[in-house]
Amino acid sequence: MAGALLARDQINAEGGINVGGVHRPIELIQVDSNEMVSIADAVARLEQALAAHDIDFIIGGFRSEAVLAMQDLAMEHETIFLGTGAAHGDLGARVEQDYEFYKYWFRLSPIQSEDLGRQVFAYLRPSPSRYDKTWAETKYGLLYWESGRCGPIR
Repeated sequence: MAGALLARDQINAEGGINVGGVHRPIELIQVDSNEMVSIADAVARLEQALAAHDIDFIIGGFRSEAVLAMQDLAMEHETIFLGTGAAHGDLGARVEQDYEFYKYWFRLSPIQSEDLGRQVFAYLRPSPSRYDKTWAETKYGLLYWESGRCGPIR
């Protein structure tokens, strides 16, 4: 949040954001969604923020189950939601399936959950000249990385 506050202060000191020739200041509203503990809290707190403030953008969300519910609420309010943490594939699939309703959703990061494993293994992957495969024990079982592919051991 400190980086967002600093950016807000710097941009506002220079007159704000130019929107169609009108300079508008940035206002940040921080909401503790409590999404890691309660999906219901996350939805209720987003609903409260949307009702109490004139919100143009929502930025954030981490727990996929909560963000799926928050996504629906933001779409009902036709509010742009820039997702920054949840990786569930349905978040993007919903846009494809019902663009008119979900057109305000954008995933900034991370990529979908299926690709997160590939990212991790790409980062951890040893030199190909030394090893053919990389293995990792996870709570989901044994995973492997081989020649650019990642997947569970069956």
